Amino acid sequence: MELLEQKIIEDELRKSQQFNETILNASPDIIYIYDIEDKINIYSNQGIVRVLGYSIAQVKQMGQGMIETLMHPDDFKLYIDVTIHKYQVLKDGEFIEHEYRMKHQNGKWCLLSSKETVFLRNTNGNPKQIFGLVSDVSKRREDEEKLRRSEKKYRDLFNSINDGICLHEIIYVDNIPVDYRILDINPKYEEYTGIKKGDAVGAVASCLYKTAKAPYLDEYANVAITGNSISFETYFEPMDKHFIISVFSPEKHQFATVFQDVTERKKHDAQIQQALKMEAVGTLAGGIAHDFNNMLSIILGNIELLQRQFRHNDRVSKRLDAIEKSGWRAAELTHQILGFSRGKPDQQRSVSINVIIRQMEQLIARSLTPEIEVQLKLAEGLRQIGIDPGDFEDALLNLCINARDAMAGTGKIVIESRNTYIDQNYCRHNEGISPGWYVELSVSDTGCGISPQNQARIYEPFFSTKEQGKGTGLGLSLVFGFVKRSRGVIKCYSEEKIGTTFRLFFPALTEEGGDTGVEVTGSGAVLPQGKETLLVVDDEEPLILLVCAFLRPLGYTVHTATNGREALRQLHQHPEIALMISDVVMPGGMNGYELAAQASALYPRLQLLLSSGYTEAAMAVNGQARFDSNLLLKPYRREVLALRVRELLDSLPETVRG
Repeated sequence: MELLEQKIIEDELRKSQQFNETILNASPDIIYIYDIEDKINIYSNQGIVRVLGYSIAQVKQMGQGMIETLMHPDDFKLYIDVTIHKYQVLKDGEFIEHEYRMKHQNGKWCLLSSKETVFLRNTNGNPKQIFGLVSDVSKRREDEEKLRRSEKKYRDLFNSINDGICLHEIIYVDNIPVDYRILDINPKYEEYTGIKKGDAVGAVASCLYKTAKAPYLDEYANVAITGNSISFETYFEPMDKHFIISVFSPEKHQFATVFQDVTERKKHDAQIQQALKMEAVGTLAGGIAHDFNNMLSIILGNIELLQRQFRHNDRVSKRLDAIEKSGWRAAELTHQILGFSRGKPDQQRSVSINVIIRQMEQLIARSLTPEIEVQLKLAEGLRQIGIDPGDFEDALLNLCINARDAMAGTGKIVIESRNTYIDQNYCRHNEGISPGWYVELSVSDTGCGISPQNQARIYEPFFSTKEQGKGTGLGLSLVFGFVKRSRGVIKCYSEEKIGTTFRLFFPALTEEGGDTGVEVTGSGAVLPQGKETLLVVDDEEPLILLVCAFLRPLGYTVHTATNGREALRQLHQHPEIALMISDVVMPGGMNGYELAAQASALYPRLQLLLSSGYTEAAMAVNGQARFDSNLLLKPYRREVLALRVRELLDSLPETVRG
């Protein structure tokens, strides 16, 4: 009976061992027990055949030298120096994980990942036998490397492509799209939008762009849901930019935008269209005017004959006088049309505009009402320019008449001349002008101003905001044509209910006139520096960047704001600000004058410097005389800005300047 029970136990044990052996051999990994003292392999399952291609008999035949024989020499050294040392301090139940290369039976190297633990210790408690589990990770590492290279290739393309790219995911509430989150952006996105990656990634669109609703949410959500790609062109008001945007969905509930900033192209196209329109209208108007002049010659000549014939008939004579008066008005209009359509100067010569302006003083006064005061501020040593004097007279008279009509019969007109140097920085932000010396003519008025919408059209022929019958709409077109023919530039600065300044820049003839053409302050001059904190306020980002580039290298700390309300917040948050430089004309309900008034009331020791396209005299005329000494006229050079800033800061007590 005992022998039977013993046999049953042995059979069960044998079956259990066979079962365990079957399970171990079914594993795709190598399972082994290695004696590190005797350097022999105690046990290996069939995994070694599948992983390395060696039979169990071959493994046993290798004996003590198996690991040293099969392991890559570089990895074996690390195995001996590091792994064996770790066995000495390894606690029971802890595993060592490491990777190494071993030679396959076919001669190729396999990358193996091993997890080992102490299986048996000797009488001294030191590790004797190691249990290990080894996986072949060659394919996995190869796939990971391919994925890494693929991701790098994608990232390189993503970062180097010349379009802005942004990846988003839709945010839902009760299955309704309510917003979207930014997941990733490329460097071109940062360049186009001015938003840094750290601020964009993870942000919600409505918060990032400061809009009541996520921009284009309906269109984007439709792409993310349906997978149907779209493209469109749009004006994005928060950034004041035009974009062409292509949208596609890389996966469900996500969408990507690929976009181009076409703002400058739109401006350039608009300028080209305007130039073509002006040229076409000018050509047409010139052709009509020439023919019309012929007809007027006949009409006026016959009127003159009839006037002689009926000079004793008062009734007929009055009617002929009325016809003649209208005929000459038509002739004057024709002269304006011809002046507008003329493509080249007729009688260009070297002149001083100061001389012409003084000669026209009485003519200008007679063209205005007695209630309008005319002030002349003409610079001494004015340079000569090459223009048609007759065209200049027409242009100046047109500007003065327009100013008269804008003031409803009463007010002031300031006519100024000066030598002005235009530098490369100003040219970068104003097309059509080159660096150098210019003679500037400014005509400022205290009129009703021009709305931003109308400013874009004021030079169009036959465009007028005057009542019907009170203007032909050719005055400013005539001025524009004359300035362009003279290789000059015309700029308009206007704000409703304050007034308008037209500034005309004509290239100076350096070989003639009072000056030599050498700059008063060279670019190599040593500029005054400082450590004070300044605030720059302007709604034009390129101008803010320009002023910061001027001042920060001189040691100043510069904060910025794009409108009056933001500027007041900056002043509250940074009481150390000693000087504020602000543009005069800004959107948002608070212009530079109002900002200066509020800031000086709240912070009496704050120094103010206003910059504007208006002239100093125009500011006084417009009721802003209190800021006369605080005006910096655009365009200005870096040297001028640095000196004005230092002059104002040095007038502060030392305790205020910090």
